[in-house]
Formats: sequence, structure tokens, C-alpha cells
Amino acid sequence: MQSASPPLTKLAEIYSHPVGQIGSVNHAAIADYVPYKSGLTPITPNPNPPFPDLVNQRALEKYQTGRFQGFTAAELRALDSLAFEQPDFPDMRLEGLDVDHVFRRENWQNRRKAVHRALWPLGNGRPGFWHVDTYVGTQTIWDIILPSLRIATLVLNNAHTWPWWDAFLSNHIPLPVGKLPADKQHIPCQWYRLRAAQIVNSPAGRKGVQDYFRSLADDIIFDFACGSFDPDSTLPDPDDFHGLTCGPTPWWQKTTCNINFYLVEPLLNPKINSAERLLCQAELAVTILHEFCHALYTRSEESLDPYFEDEVLGEVGFSMEKAVFGGRTSQLNAAYINPKGLPFGGQMNFGWNNYASSINCLADQPILEPKPANYREATSYPVPISYFRNLHDPTFWQAYVPVWGSTSLHMGPFTAGSLFDFDTKQRRLIETPLLTDPVITLSMTDQEKATAKIQIDRNNSARTIRQDMQLNKDDRTFRDRQFLSQQPFPSPPPTPASQTPVYVEPRFEPQLTQYEFDLIFNYLVRYRDELALDTLHFEIPEHQLYWYILRSGFTGLEAWQWRGFLQECERSNKLFFWTEYFEPPTPTIGMVELNPLGWPPVPQKYNYNPQQPPPGTRLHAVFQDWYRSMHWLGDLEDPYSDSVFVQGQYDFDKEVCVFLVRKIMRENCLWTDPEITEVEFDECLGFCDSMLWMKGPKGIVRKSDRGWPPVVTSPSYSAPSTPSQSSSGSLSLSVTLERKL
Repeated sequence: MQSASPPLTKLAEIYSHPVGQIGSVNHAAIADYVPYKSGLTPITPNPNPPFPDLVNQRALEKYQTGRFQGFTAAELRALDSLAFEQPDFPDMRLEGLDVDHVFRRENWQNRRKAVHRALWPLGNGRPGFWHVDTYVGTQTIWDIILPSLRIATLVLNNAHTWPWWDAFLSNHIPLPVGKLPADKQHIPCQWYRLRAAQIVNSPAGRKGVQDYFRSLADDIIFDFACGSFDPDSTLPDPDDFHGLTCGPTPWWQKTTCNINFYLVEPLLNPKINSAERLLCQAELAVTILHEFCHALYTRSEESLDPYFEDEVLGEVGFSMEKAVFGGRTSQLNAAYINPKGLPFGGQMNFGWNNYASSINCLADQPILEPKPANYREATSYPVPISYFRNLHDPTFWQAYVPVWGSTSLHMGPFTAGSLFDFDTKQRRLIETPLLTDPVITLSMTDQEKATAKIQIDRNNSARTIRQDMQLNKDDRTFRDRQFLSQQPFPSPPPTPASQTPVYVEPRFEPQLTQYEFDLIFNYLVRYRDELALDTLHFEIPEHQLYWYILRSGFTGLEAWQWRGFLQECERSNKLFFWTEYFEPPTPTIGMVELNPLGWPPVPQKYNYNPQQPPPGTRLHAVFQDWYRSMHWLGDLEDPYSDSVFVQGQYDFDKEVCVFLVRKIMRENCLWTDPEITEVEFDECLGFCDSMLWMKGPKGIVRKSDRGWPPVVTSPSYSAPSTPSQSSSGSLSLSVTLERKL
């Protein structure tokens, strides 16, 4: 159940009521309005307002221009860029289009996941997990993401329209050293450039691109992950991502594109309108394509992303977005801050190849020279809702895209934008020139006429928007004059402190009966040893411990009951401490820590002076190389080791560990006898119990906090790579990580 909900406007029920300082925006300007506001509503001015109303209007407009890149919500409405201002219309899903083979359902369905990587529950009391076969109402998550996959499919089907794809998939060449900064010229980088149009557009050129896509269709899979947690270790990650691609590993030979499920969360909200749904579907399609580009590049064995033409930033996903869609996007109701997973409200187009975009590159990716003259300028353009309707319109793809080519999917049309100068710290509004209307003649083909009509409609829309923007500007000018003419002098006394109650977002707090609580409590106490709860010496994600409990046999336990149990444990100081990440109303994530004083006492079972197996036995020989191999996998500080653990991670899939130990024993320890069995592996673990390694739940190897050298510094971020033999001869187990922020 939810805690009591304070009064909200209709928009705030959908987009929430932001509180306090979030990012660079202070939401204090809307704190004193009840019902509580979303801050997205265009201001409707009183034609003859008293002075206090003028003050409030100016405060709200200042707040909105700070939140929306220099625009008020009224200006965004004039620019046709507010989804919630659109009348409802039938859903647009591009029905009838088969998705590309790489995006097929099988590539999203659950394969054998590592035991230390649990499925994420939907949260907020909804049954099921983030998986394409999970039902949400009458639809599966697969049904919900299908329109996005169809847009991504249309982009790949028409890849010849954008020469970027041909350049990216063709042979790369070494980047000229002179393009690198003086202190980075020792770093090998790659460069890809456009090929001649007659090659790109030839039947062989088009076929080559499509053949490359098909060749990887069985080597790439997709999964849902939380964008604020590392998808492999499942630990909190300070860097949010929309998508993150992990390259092949010795134990999993496919590339995995992890998609942040908070991007899909708005599509599960039954209150959003049709226009909002189009925005969210389009953003998901762009993210899937972005990660697909990173997946394509995992074949290269290069540690850094290549650079396209004269771009000074290297990030293949954003380079593709610039080439295909005309730039990066950002949500008006920012989806990457707390609370996460809210509907967008509208979209902004941001440029690429500038200072503002450099934060989206990996930390060790050099920024090239010379930089463009406008490198320290950032432009923002509100995207009209008509653009997202076109993306979901089969006629647009059939008639407009073939004629307008590489600019056909560029966001727009833009009639106004804003420019921020990082040197002067100033922002100003800018206008864009209108295109000339094409002339429709009798000699045109039907396709040419349809294309011309689409362009004329876009131009007419832009003219109407420009007129509305001018009216809005005139209105603000008039009110500014009113304000100056009425402003009292000297200044009025300070406004008394607000009497509005502080807003508290209702939280998901399921209430268990005493019977339900006792049932879970007694199960955990009874199976305390099997679940290895006494060796839980670290914080663990709530859903991961829930997964261990399900695997132990308590299959009737629902995720909402587990959440309610942990909340009650926190309140009553029993069994576990529980910490909540993120903010409601969207689902939050919990971290769990053992409360050592909240358990019934039990006798000490663990041997802190483990003995080695008898000398001269096979097990003794196995143990020596097993110990060395496991040290390779677990030591974060040894420069010659290849740890599969990251700092703060202690659980890892036992089956994977057995596979890796066998591999390391053969290739690094030169083991030639029959390989270690699972029984021998478990016996070796027992010899180390509580020193280096500990008893874990079923299917888990648990790393101890005892016996390892202290971690002096956090491990550096591993550059993308594929499995290889390092110069020291040790097995490289690093994982390719590419981020979309």
C-alpha cells in the first residue's frame, strides 16, 4: 500500500511534484502552491494583475527558464513541444512491421543468468520482473517495447540512407597523431571516414552493411538493468546510464546490451497520453540503437571508441545519434534524476561534438584537436511533437525518408532554440530560418507529391509556431512594463515564512499481517545456514537477497512482501538494516545489511584456522593450483591478477568460478591432470572457510573480508576490451563497458 497522498494537480499526479534542489534547479518557486504542482504548466497571466501576482508570475517564469534551457512552459507550448498539451489520439505502433532479427524476442528472453545477477522486480506492488514475458495488465513488456523495436528496425532497414553506417562498419584507419593533444599522443586511436557516394549507394555497398548486421544477429542479446547499478556486480554505481553494453567474456560469449528499465517505466504508466507515449517509445528506440552500435564495435578489440571525420569526441553511440537523428536528446522532466522513470513531458535536442557533450565520453577517451570554434557553446532546441508522430507514421518512412535522405530523421523543424556560452555563462534565445515551400507540379510522382506535402505541412507548422512565440514574447514584454510601473519604492517588506506544509511524497509501504511477518522471519531463521546469512558481511541489493530466498525454496514469497518485511525489520531493529535508494512515486531500490544484534543467538560454527588437505594426495595438488587461481580471480590489488570482482562485491556465480578456475589451471598453472571437479572445488572452499572465501548461498562463491590485502585505491575504470592474453601471461577477464548517459 502507498502512504497517504497529499493533494496534487492532474499533471503532478503523472509527472510528480519536484522538491528542493535537484541537479542545478531549485524547485522552491512551486513549493507554496496547493494542490502541489508539477512545475510544467504554462503560466496563464491575469490581464490586469495586482503587483503580488506579477511578482509570482515573474518568479515562476524565472524558475521555468532555469529548468527548461531558457524557455518558459508557455513558450514550449507555443513551440508545440509539450506532450501533455496534445489532444489524445489512437496509439501509433507501426503495426504489421516485423522487427529485425537482432531485436527478435528470443534475444530478449531470459537465458541462463549468473546467480549473482538477479532479475529486477517491477516494484510498487506490481507482480513479476523486468522481463519481456512479464504481463503488465493485458500486455507483456514485449508488447510495450515493440513500437521502439520497430523504429530501430526501420533505421537499420534504411541504413544506406545515412553514410555514417557504411563509414562505421568499413575498415578503420589509425588516427593521425597530430589530432591528439600533446600529452595523449602515445595513445593509439582509430578513425573512420565517409566513403565515396557511388560505393556507399551501390548494391554491393548496401548489401555489405545489411550482411554485417545479420552476421551479428546471433551474437548480441538484450537485458533490462537498473541504470544506477552496475549490471554485473549489481552494486550501486554513481554514473547513471540509459544503456550499457558488456562485451563477451570467457564464460559468456555474447555481447549484452543492458537497457535501463527506468526508460521503459513511463510506458507502464496508464495515465500518460498518446503524445507522451510516442516520446518515450522514440527515446527507447534511440537508446537501443545507441547500444547496438557499441555491440557492433566489440568485434574490433580496440580499447577506445573511434572518431568519425572531424568530430573531436569519440563515442560511437552519440556519433550515430548525431548522424541519424541530428543530435542528442534530453527530457524536460529529466529522467535521470530522482525520482527516476517519470514521463518526459517533452524533449530537447542537444548538439554533439562540443564541450557540454564531453562528459558523455569515457574518462580516458582523448578529446582531439583542433576543437571547433563553437566548442564551448551549447545549443538546445525544443522538439515539436509532430516529429515523434512522423517517426511512428509508415507514410513518413515510405515517402519522406527516401527523398530527404540523411537529414530525413533529424529532429525538427526548429523555429527557436537557446544557446549557452560556457565562457561568458550567458544564455540567449536564437531563431532558425524557415525553409522554402516546395512547389507541387503535375509532373511529380505520387511519392514526390507526398514528400512535398509533408515538407509544406512542416513549414506551415513552423510559421504558426513562430507567430505564437511572438505573441508570447509580446505578452511577457507587456507584463514586464506593468511590473516596472507598479514596483513600489522602496522595496516592500519581506514575505512572511510560508505556512504551506512541507510536501512528502507518498512511499510504497506494504503492510504485512503478523502471520506473514512471522512466516518470513521463521523461514530465515530456520534456513539461516543454507542462505549463508551469517557470512553476509556486506550490503546486498534487496532484489538479490530476495532471489537467493526464492532459489532456496520459498517460491511463494512476493517482492512486495519482501519489501514490507525489510521495512518492518528496519523499524523494529530485527534481522536486517534496510536503506532506500531513489525517490517515489516510481519504484525505488533497497540495499540490505545484516543486523547482527537482531538475530536469535546460535553457536559459532565457523573454523577461523582452516587446514590444508594432506600432502601427497590429489586434493593437495589440486588445492595448490586452485588457491592460486582463485587468488587471481579475487585479489583487487595484485597487478598480475584479473579479478572478476569489483570493489565492494563479494558474491559471484559458482558455476562461472569453476569454469574460470579450470581455465586458469590449464593455461596459467599448466595443470595437465583431469580437471578439478565440483566436489573438489567445494572441498577447496572448505579449506579456506572464512579466510579469503566463505560459505555462500546455493550456487554462490562468497569472498571473505578477511585475509585479503587492503584496497588502497579504488580500481580504475577498465577500458573496453575483449578477452585476450595479457603480456604477463595471465588470463584477461575484463568486460567491455560502454555508457549512454
